[in-house]
Amino acid sequence: GLAGGQGMAGPNGDQGRKGVSGGQGPPGPPGPPGPQAVGAAALGVGASTSSEKGPRPPDYYRGRVNNILESLRTNILDPEKYESESKPFKTISTIMGDIDLIRKPDGSKKHPALTCKDLFKNYPTLKSGNYWIDPNGGIRNDAVLAFCHLESQSSCVFPKNLKIEKKSWYEGKNRYIWFAEELKDDDKVKYIVDGSQIRFLQMFSAKGWQNITYHCRNSVAWNDENNSKTNSIKLRGDNGMEYHALSAKKFRPTVIKDECNKKDGKWHETTVHVFTQNTARLPIRDVAVYDVGRKGQQFGVEFGAVCFA
Repeated sequence: GLAGGQGMAGPNGDQGRKGVSGGQGPPGPPGPPGPQAVGAAALGVGASTSSEKGPRPPDYYRGRVNNILESLRTNILDPEKYESESKPFKTISTIMGDIDLIRKPDGSKKHPALTCKDLFKNYPTLKSGNYWIDPNGGIRNDAVLAFCHLESQSSCVFPKNLKIEKKSWYEGKNRYIWFAEELKDDDKVKYIVDGSQIRFLQMFSAKGWQNITYHCRNSVAWNDENNSKTNSIKLRGDNGMEYHALSAKKFRPTVIKDECNKKDGKWHETTVHVFTQNTARLPIRDVAVYDVGRKGQQFGVEFGAVCFA
């Protein structure tokens, strides 16, 4: 028979599997321009593409001035004309020399060095001797004359009073008596460099040392005749630390000479060497004595230079 008419559409079937991804589409149109970058060149640092040269070193200008002066000296025979023509260049040369001395002070009173170590660094051919230093770097009015030791690169400064007079200073019961504080009614032994100058010298240095000599007549300084150290003298450092014969080994001064264990009525002496890597402990500010109260006992003290390096 004849085919019937198209029937009604059936319900939707289940969702099919995901198909294969298509190829990459064409690129989109360009975006708007971004903000201008700020690079090293824009900040004035780093490499420059400019052909402009940097500043000349000082020696270049010094050489040019010297060449001009030499040319004037050669070509101008009239002394008055030479003096007139060369004066500006001589002034420039003098100023440049002064600038050099500001950059590298030569240890003179007018141009004191920061420390002796700095002086030898800038002038390696200098020999040991007395030079002016200004550790705090301020006005040069407070600069001090120091002994600069080449081999140790050290700055050595002296006490204002090197020696305590040898005599009988005290009679009475034996006890520790601080010389400057009690017998001289002064707070400490003073040095030619003090205050901020000594603080900066300590700060710029990695180590320090000083010798102290005790002059004795029938008075013990370190060891007594029985090799006991209980009555040894004491030394007080700049930060208040005390050094004596019974100090811990790493702090104990080195004995260079000890003759004060003899009680024969004659003058003898004991010298000790204080060395420290804590520079705030030097210089020695006072000495305490013990075995000095009986009749016939006398003493004196000699303070050596304190050196910092």
